[in-house]
Amino acid sequence: MVIGNKYQNLYETLVDTAKKYSNKIGVIDDISEITYGELLEEVDRFALFLYSKHCVSKSDTVAIMINSSIRFIIAFYALMKLGAVSVLINTKLKTPRILSILEDTKCKILILDENYKEQYSQLDIISIVAYRSLPFFLYDITEFDKNNIVMACQKNIDAVIMYTSGSTGLPKGALITHDNILNTSYGYKEILNLTADDISLLSVPIFHILGLSCVSTLFIYLGATLILQEIFNAEEILDKIQKYKVTHFHSAPVVFIKLNMAYQTHHDLSSLHYAICGGAFISGRNRDIFCSNAVNANFRLAYGMTETSGSGMLSKGHKKPLSAVNNVAIKIVDRNFDEVSVGELGQIIISGPVVINSYFKMSQKTGFLEDWIITGDIGRKLIDGNYEICDREKDIVNRGGEKVSPLLVESVISSYPNISQTVVVSMPDDIYGEVPIAAIEISSEGINMEDLLNFLKDNLAKYEMPVGVYVLPYFEYTDTGKVDKIVMRNILIKKHGEK
Repeated sequence: MVIGNKYQNLYETLVDTAKKYSNKIGVIDDISEITYGELLEEVDRFALFLYSKHCVSKSDTVAIMINSSIRFIIAFYALMKLGAVSVLINTKLKTPRILSILEDTKCKILILDENYKEQYSQLDIISIVAYRSLPFFLYDITEFDKNNIVMACQKNIDAVIMYTSGSTGLPKGALITHDNILNTSYGYKEILNLTADDISLLSVPIFHILGLSCVSTLFIYLGATLILQEIFNAEEILDKIQKYKVTHFHSAPVVFIKLNMAYQTHHDLSSLHYAICGGAFISGRNRDIFCSNAVNANFRLAYGMTETSGSGMLSKGHKKPLSAVNNVAIKIVDRNFDEVSVGELGQIIISGPVVINSYFKMSQKTGFLEDWIITGDIGRKLIDGNYEICDREKDIVNRGGEKVSPLLVESVISSYPNISQTVVVSMPDDIYGEVPIAAIEISSEGINMEDLLNFLKDNLAKYEMPVGVYVLPYFEYTDTGKVDKIVMRNILIKKHGEK
């Protein structure tokens, strides 16, 4: 178990980092860069404004609708200082969904990027605009007494309300505490042996748990350098890895796949020490292509969820299986929640200081078993004590009583040359109830479909064989960067019916 718990809240990590590395460039975004000393000063100024002008204090809900940038960091840490709860708005959501979140959380203030000013500043809520150049926020604090500000210091108070993607049902607001996020930092630092000398490039949105907890707050806690990419662009990311000599890159499978496709021989990724992939399955082939381009990268798998503050499991070595992070407990259980034997499939449950206590506005601990969160994922414990994720329980295809793992079928399909990505879902069948069906994205070299089908017949059981394999020009994704299996299922059912 990780021992420490040195800090009471996330703001204290910034204070400590600014004392140690005041003149060090701490955060770089698409527009500017800022030292840790300057960042702390900006955070303190904005916190004083929020406290004195708008009476923001402990437990007030304040929405942040800003993309990955220095201005997001300033707004977030100012709220952390005050003990307010940050409601992180996914900027990709449609207006009705955003309005629903604002209403559900009863936000006192909306801090939003200037891009969204015209669309949302007329709401019946106080709006504070974040501008894309200095000064990021327009306000005057000369009339306020900075000695009157009250800082929240309880580590177990709520820090963030982050709405889940809804992949396991309707979106729920996960109530994440300061201590939850701090323990993700403690665990990740120990297992990866990260230091203040490391440099990370964030390629996924900061309003998702991976971007916030597994990268941004971790690197500010370390006093390391954080580079923020506001809008995803594979070529720009490759260029920035080379320009800034990035050592740490934690992202989602779709990002690694797109970097593989965009990579050119002039790109130098030799500075990368760690490449960490989480959020969904990545094929061994796509992993190996990335490693052939980033020759010094230690490739790790990560497993976590919003409800575990992004932590959970992380490989302890290059291309190794998943292991429990040191301050996390993992069990594989049956339907009665009894622990199963090594090697036996079961549902993954997680406990530890990274696990949330509850969801917003849900009095009952739905989805929990005492202090354990029920993940809904199927896996097994290996004989060496590591773990393997096999699928989501709800994604398993029940073909006439035979259980088909889409993840296993996807791994076989992905091993065939020139297939960049695949998804396997279920479709209704009059005889078997459900059958598997697959979509693939292919590289420019193309494939021979007959050869692929013969390959699958040689490597899959008859009941695992998809009833159709369809080449699609692109995949649909959820707001969190995962393949949207609901949309993909509808597309495939339609295509199969057109045969």
